[in-house]
Amino acid sequence: MKRLIWLLIGILLGIILTGIVVWNVMPGQMIRVVKSAYGFDETVSMIQEAAFQNDWEVLHVYDFE
Repeated sequence: MKRLIWLLIGILLGIILTGIVVWNVMPGQMIRVVKSAYGFDETVSMIQEAAFQNDWEVLHVYDFE
C-alpha cells in the first residue's frame, strides 16, 4: 500500500512539474521574430516559395512596421 501511495505521489508531482515547465516555455515558442537580411517583399516571396515547395500555403501576410 505504501508503494502505491509513493507511486501516485510521483505521478502527481511529474504531472505538476510538466505543467509548470510547459506553462513557462510555451509562450516563447508560439511566435518567433527574426530580423531578415532582405527587404520585406523579397522576404515574403522567399517564405511563400519555400512554403509552396513543402506543400504549405501562406494565407496572410502582415507588415507590422
